[in-house]
Order: sequence, then structure tokens, then C-alpha cells
Amino acid sequence: MAVTEVITKGFFGTLMDSLKRVLGGFGMLLLAPLLLFWNECRSVQTAKSLEEGAGMVVSVGSDAVVAGNEGKLVHTTGDSDTSETLSDDQFQIKAKGFRMERSVEMYQWIESENTRTENDKEITTWTYNKGWSSELKDYTDFKEIEGHINPTSIPYEGKSYQVSRGTLGAFELDNDEISKLSSFEPLDVTEEQAALSGGAAKAHNGQIYIGADPASPTVGDVRVAFKIVRVGPMSIVGKQAGSGFAPFQTEAGDQLLMVSPSIKSAEVMFEDAKQANVAMTWGIRFMGFLMISAGFAAIFGPLKVIADRVPFIGDVIEGGIGLISMLLSVVVTFFVIAAAWIVARPLLGILLFLVGIGGIVGIVMLVLKAKKAKAGAAPAAPADAAAS
Repeated sequence: MAVTEVITKGFFGTLMDSLKRVLGGFGMLLLAPLLLFWNECRSVQTAKSLEEGAGMVVSVGSDAVVAGNEGKLVHTTGDSDTSETLSDDQFQIKAKGFRMERSVEMYQWIESENTRTENDKEITTWTYNKGWSSELKDYTDFKEIEGHINPTSIPYEGKSYQVSRGTLGAFELDNDEISKLSSFEPLDVTEEQAALSGGAAKAHNGQIYIGADPASPTVGDVRVAFKIVRVGPMSIVGKQAGSGFAPFQTEAGDQLLMVSPSIKSAEVMFEDAKQANVAMTWGIRFMGFLMISAGFAAIFGPLKVIADRVPFIGDVIEGGIGLISMLLSVVVTFFVIAAAWIVARPLLGILLFLVGIGGIVGIVMLVLKAKKAKAGAAPAAPADAAAS
């Protein structure tokens, strides 16, 4: 089912809405460079810290704690374990592991809203579908309430559990190391375990299902799933502190404490950390670029509204505005990154800055050359006119 609402705003109404968004556009252009600048400085500091750590880490056995390594950055591997048991008393689920999470979803009506603008009309469509969600959808906020009534609450909530202590060979593990373990895997619930929950609870696809028929869910049905980080092979890089570990403070600025739920060499762990840093850096760069693009799009919005009123060439003007916005976004993003590198690594930053300027000069020269060639080209005279 869908509900559609059309609001006709007229030229001035559309223009005023566009002008209001200009302020938000300038806000984006303020925040995005700050985000990009911070990201580049963070990325360089992390890269330097990892290089520093990789050059001094000492690999040790986990079968004994050597006092001579106290305070050093060490790497060790082995089998991890814990004497504690993870327990969810509400559903009587018990398991051995370091961390456990309970997720709860309810089958309910979900409203989706989509707004688009066509000329001077703002068209909003609300669609309604049944689906699973861990977030309660408040039907009183729906555009169309009739026929889309949800329960007023979800009977259970998601929850996390974690043991307080563990071991890696002769070493002790505490909250700092255990909390870094995120290799969750599904923890299947048996029929016997589901029956302990009472009521209409039953096991279905490894989850606890509370409802009449899992094959045909109805609004208000609930499913509860568990996942766990198990004990087993583990690798750690960190400062040896007594019989345990602590974050190692590098001169470059970062603290190093890396945990992997598998057997890995120090080289592989540092290489993984470097790749994660690169991925994060590029992810934030892309986010910053999108923010800058959105900022310019909002600032040039009023011009697009006016261009819609220009016969024949309106689409051309809009295309030109879009192209200019894209080029400006690329230029601003590039120069902010270059400026950050000038602070972090001056030589490389200056080189990037010069490359950017060279690229802009090259584009301008190509455009001027094309215009000059077009202006200098005279149309050829017709053959019969030349003969006369």
C-alpha cells in the first residue's frame, strides 16, 4: 500500500526552499575540510606508529612470562581460554566464550518515505510493508495509521555479555584485550533451550521464535538470536605488563594493542593494521568528497531553480552547474588533503600541491586552446560560390 501527497509550491516557494538549503551547503563546506584534514593527520600518525612498532616488536612464546620483556612491545600466539561462563538468564542460554550478544527483532509494519521534486511540485510517497526490525516502529507517527497498527513495545531487548578474565598460555587477558575480539559467530539455540523460555517459544533456524508459525509470521512475532566469540587460537601485539598486556605508547603518537582470533605472525598483524588504516583513510576521504559535493549542490541550488525557467537551454545550464560543482568538489578535496600532508609530511604535501596546481593550469589551457581554435576556424565557402 502507498500514500502519495503532492504539494505545489510555485516558483518563489521552490526558490525560497532552495535558498534555505544554501546555509546548510556552507556548513558542509566548513565541516568537510576539517574532517579531511583530521583524517590525513590521523592516517599519517597511525602509519608512523605502525612503522615504529613493526621495527621494535619482539616475538615471544606464550608458555612462560619472561620478566626481561617487561615494558617491551611483544607479540605472542597460542590457545586462549577462560574459566568463566557466559550466561543469559532470561533465556537460559549458557556457553563458553569471551563475548556473547543477544539480538531481538519484531515483525511489524515498516513505513518508508520518499520525496522528490518535479518542477514546482514536491511529491512525497509513503509505502508500507511488513518486516523484521530490532527498532520499534511507532505507528502513531505513520502518515497512514489505519491498517498499520504495531505493538507499543518489543518484549525483550538486545544485550551484550563479556567475561572479565581469560588466559593466553601463561599470560592473562583482561577487558582491554577481550573487548577487541569481534569475531562473532552464530550460537544456535536447541529445542530444549528454547523450551526453557516458556510460552510460545520454539527453536527455528538456530534462533528462538516467539509466535504461532515461523513460516507465516504475524505482526508482533519476535525472534531472538545469539552470537558468540569463542575461545581458541589467538595472537596479540602489545606491551608486556606483568603477566598481562597493556597498550604500548609509540613516539609517533598512537597506542598499539592488537588482537587477532587466529595464529598470525607479527609481520602479518602489522600488515593487516596498515591495510585497515588505508581502507579507513580512503573511506573518510570519500565521505569528505560527498559532503563537499552536497555543499556545492546546495549552494548552486537556486541557480538550478532559475535555470528550470529558461526555455530550451535550461537543461544545458543545469548540466554546466553540475559539472562545475563536481570539478570544484574534486579541487577542494585534493587541496585540503595536500594542505594536511604539508603539515604532516611537507615534501610530499608540497609535491601534491604543485601537481594540483599544474592540473588546474593544464585544464584551463586546454579550454582556452579549444576556444581559440573554434574562434579561428572560418566556415568553408560553397564550391559553386567559389567558381563564380
